[in-house]
Amino acid sequence: MIEVMHQDVWKRFVYKPQYLLLDYAGLDGAVILPEPAECADNKPNALSWGTPIEDGPFFTGLYLDGMVRRWKRTKSEEDRQKAGHLAQGLLRCASVGKTPGFVARWVLDDQVSHYSVGSDDQTGPWFYGLWKYVKSGAATPEEKKRIVGKMKEVAQALRARKWDLPSDPQGDFPPEETRGWANWSPISYRSATRLLFTMRIMQELTDDKSWGELYSAALQETSKTGRTRLQVVEDGMAGEWRELPQLSKTHLYICVVSQLMVKDLAEMETNPEIKASYLQSLAATAEAAWPTLPGERVASFTDYPFLLDWRTMNDMWRPQKNAQEAVKLAGQQLHALGNRGKYLEIDHIREPICAAWLSMLHPAGLHPRVQNLPKLIEQVSWKTVHSSFAFMAESAWYLLQETPPVILSPSKTSSAAPAESRTSANVTSRKFDENAKRGTDLHRFIAVPPELKNSTIYTVSRGSSKQPGRGFTVIAEKDSTAWLLVMRKGDYEPEPSWELTELIIRWTSGTDTFSDRVFQRKVKAGEKIVVPEAPGMDDSGNYAIPHALVIEEK
Repeated sequence: MIEVMHQDVWKRFVYKPQYLLLDYAGLDGAVILPEPAECADNKPNALSWGTPIEDGPFFTGLYLDGMVRRWKRTKSEEDRQKAGHLAQGLLRCASVGKTPGFVARWVLDDQVSHYSVGSDDQTGPWFYGLWKYVKSGAATPEEKKRIVGKMKEVAQALRARKWDLPSDPQGDFPPEETRGWANWSPISYRSATRLLFTMRIMQELTDDKSWGELYSAALQETSKTGRTRLQVVEDGMAGEWRELPQLSKTHLYICVVSQLMVKDLAEMETNPEIKASYLQSLAATAEAAWPTLPGERVASFTDYPFLLDWRTMNDMWRPQKNAQEAVKLAGQQLHALGNRGKYLEIDHIREPICAAWLSMLHPAGLHPRVQNLPKLIEQVSWKTVHSSFAFMAESAWYLLQETPPVILSPSKTSSAAPAESRTSANVTSRKFDENAKRGTDLHRFIAVPPELKNSTIYTVSRGSSKQPGRGFTVIAEKDSTAWLLVMRKGDYEPEPSWELTELIIRWTSGTDTFSDRVFQRKVKAGEKIVVPEAPGMDDSGNYAIPHALVIEEK
């Protein structure tokens, strides 16, 4: 299956002659690319969000790591050349802008046209992928010299800007415009890992001793809270979730490169105390990903069509004078597009893969459910997947082959998801007690009925109130009783197999109190429990929050 995936990735998703990874394509490989004039006007938006070319360096940098690992296994000249092609694609992205330090998200067929706004999620993997390539031995001496020269050029430009990642003037964008949070100076997990990694590899790749001095100083620089950058890294990605809780639901993929960077930082570190902090970071991030690890079965991801024609977003286009305006416009466009098919592939394929990828780097060993990654790879019919997530599965699989098969004991993994294996990656599960939440941290249960207490509750995040609450699936591991919690809004009734009980559960959202009706039915071991969308709507047009599922633990 790995070879089938590999061939499909190179046939459908590695776009030539740029040799950059697409976000998505048709099942026949067809792809709708922007025109140069659209790039010049920043249509549909200056970030290219929603188009197939929004993550060129992000995905290509990660896949270059995967191709290097593949080449080390096969020693094939074809694989070495493929890795070299990806490296050249990355170099092109850092060679088309007018602004020093700019890494474009993509370059069109004219080898010039690109969108204005890059990001930390593009620049970080750009450095990481090229680093892995030049250190692998796959690059020729001439390639290595050229690549290291470009890495040095970009790193020095960012250093001169105090690690502010620039945009590039296009359309109404002024010179030197920066996308708000695209800066590696703030002391947060993602920014800190990428800053420290870039400083450290430049110390390795150049004769400039000042990089080592910068690295040592950056480790101990303190935030407004008094914590050092190293301490923030030690917390792992969960520390950033406290600031941005939405990242914990469907954004594991943006932390993969940070985890990989920390792994390399740990391997390069000679100070035992600093190395211990990096190892703790690897463990913390891996454990934060455990609840999203693949289950035994992959849920359906084809219930809704995948929308390939992004140009409908152009109807909402307006000029953007800065990155903040671009982000606002892009968010509105994506909401209006409502590409549910894409979101299903994210929930059921991308996020479980990335959870396994993150978890493989736990210093103590593998969570047992990491072993479900090969099952996911076998179960998915990859030629029916529109997104390019097969490159993630392929890259993670190569890493798994290099990882010692040390399986953590149940006592070490008790904080992970309970025995009922969920199959939707957007699901959060935990013991149903007074600390449980109804979907998000904002929705707190007032009381838990004795009949349900200490069972397991499964919930998903709220999402937009202008769309039905999202559905999900869970596989029951044993014969048990399941309860469905349905918000009182509109006249929605679940299918007849769910029997209404006399139980009522109340919860709060801010200062308001709401209630759920509780339905019940028996489930069999191995049964796929489909929790449907929540279509209940009030007079204002707002939908109910997603249903919650409770399964007894007896």
